[in-house]
Amino acid sequence: MRTRKRGLPAGWYPESATEVARLVEGWEAEAGRPGEGAAPVGAVAAIAPHAGWYFSGKLAWLAVRCLDPGAETVLVVGGHEAPGSPVRLAYEDAFETPAGILGADAELARSLADGLAAEGFALAPDDRADNTVEIQLPLVAVRCPKARVVWLRVPNEARSVRAGSLAAGLARRLGRKAVLLASTDLTHYGPDYGFEPAGSGRAALAWMERENDRPILEAMVRMDEAETVRLGEERGAACSSGAAAAAIGFAREAGVSKGVVLAYSTSAARSPSDSFVGYGAVAYRP
Repeated sequence: MRTRKRGLPAGWYPESATEVARLVEGWEAEAGRPGEGAAPVGAVAAIAPHAGWYFSGKLAWLAVRCLDPGAETVLVVGGHEAPGSPVRLAYEDAFETPAGILGADAELARSLADGLAAEGFALAPDDRADNTVEIQLPLVAVRCPKARVVWLRVPNEARSVRAGSLAAGLARRLGRKAVLLASTDLTHYGPDYGFEPAGSGRAALAWMERENDRPILEAMVRMDEAETVRLGEERGAACSSGAAAAAIGFAREAGVSKGVVLAYSTSAARSPSDSFVGYGAVAYRP
């Protein structure tokens, strides 16, 4: 059996099941407080941030905990792929996480690859270390321990919505109880990222929160994949907007008409700096 080993170094997420459990237990306790994790469980799709767990692990858990724990398959859709890039799928038989081994849903992955190819998408194996999918897998293992996984990354194009809608239709045809978790951070602001349209300091952070991150979250909530990708690409409001588009497509195919923002935060809340990143958690429930 070909098992994909951890590709990210220590520091991105824990190395032991004990530490994963400790962090999740803490986040779960906080999620029970008023104003935290507003959506109930039963979401068919969600969007989570993918920075190191120190920065955005709590928000990622708020998204993952909304998914049906009885899901048979979890499609984890990442990004970091420019427009025109191929859809990248991982073809290993299983994925190693500190919270346990997750098997791959090879049948659904093959069917999805065939369907995307038939619609003109270029395909390539995902054989590079990348945080967008990997960092979510331990949380998936905690929430849906019996589920199998489809690992893919999609380009930042509005047509990546088809990756989600096609996956939902194929899962239904194969009799799968499937959910989709998309992975994207929001605005990367400051000198570290070469993006400073509103200057620096607290005013810049406020601009990022109100003028750049809020509009793209609103587009995700109303399930407007074209606007989500446009804001991500033209305004730098997301690093993996195509993944969000895929979540919208999956949710729409499952009969969802509107999403909900579970939480929003920034790296500055954890570590003040001249450069900062926005994080949002969104869920889609019928």
